[in-house]
Amino acid sequence: MRDDPFGGGLVDLLVLSAIGRGESYGYAIAQHLADHGVTGLSEASVYASLRRLEGRALLESRQVLADNGKARRYYACTPAGDAHRARGQETWEATSAAVERVLAVADEGARR
Repeated sequence: MRDDPFGGGLVDLLVLSAIGRGESYGYAIAQHLADHGVTGLSEASVYASLRRLEGRALLESRQVLADNGKARRYYACTPAGDAHRARGQETWEATSAAVERVLAVADEGARR
């Protein structure tokens, strides 16, 4: 994940957070994010993030044969992935708080 929380690093943080709740596969991760209000994020972005994170050893995967005979890849966080997610969450919380402070000041100025 990049240090810029507004870039692709935010997608990686969301994906790591969704997987942090337990092993999952791409479509289910995308659905989980959509179900929790993350709109405008394509499945392609989720799959690109999964490949990127696995390439950086922040995720590990295994392939499972489904009942219909198709293979499905399940992803889980590695210890490095858990640590990366925790750091990303701290960065996001600090950034979010700063943005809220700036917006509050702007809102006060608009009321004057």
